[in-house]
Amino acid sequence: MKLSRNYQYHILCEDIQSRSFINAVLSEQGISARKVICNSIPCGEGCGEAAVRRDFPKEIQRLNATSYNKQVLIVCTDADKYTIDERKSFLDKEVKSQGVQWDKQNAPIMVWIPKRQIETWIHALNHESVDENMTFPHSGKPVSCKEQAKKFSMYCQDLIELEPSALNSMIESKNEYNRICRLQK
Repeated sequence: MKLSRNYQYHILCEDIQSRSFINAVLSEQGISARKVICNSIPCGEGCGEAAVRRDFPKEIQRLNATSYNKQVLIVCTDADKYTIDERKSFLDKEVKSQGVQWDKQNAPIMVWIPKRQIETWIHALNHESVDENMTFPHSGKPVSCKEQAKKFSMYCQDLIELEPSALNSMIESKNEYNRICRLQK
């Protein structure tokens, strides 16, 4: 299954590398760049995760106000030292603290939480031996990840297998991808 080209995609992520990866995945899906809106990326260490958490309820409200109207919100935040479930609970707590309602199963919101960081996925998609507790230093500038995004896109569509290099966080994100594809039917 592919994401629908009839939808607009709004990206809420914490850094330029994540935005670059998501944009490349969408491009591989045939989604035109004019159908993609990206939130601004905050500067400073640790600011990105806090900004995603802070802006998430606002984005849900925006979707609710438009009755979803062929829109998908793609949220990407690194798990860092937390588990994926812990990071999800941080997002849920922020939503609840703002009094915002959302139906997790039926809302057009795709949440990707790379464990430990998006660079972990990029290295795994290069068939490097990684685990989800490794950190990868980066210069703050995004590295090219078009080939890795293409592999991830193909993996999500069941066109290739990544085992054993598919990480748990990639598997969960593929499940989110498939849920959104089913909602778009």
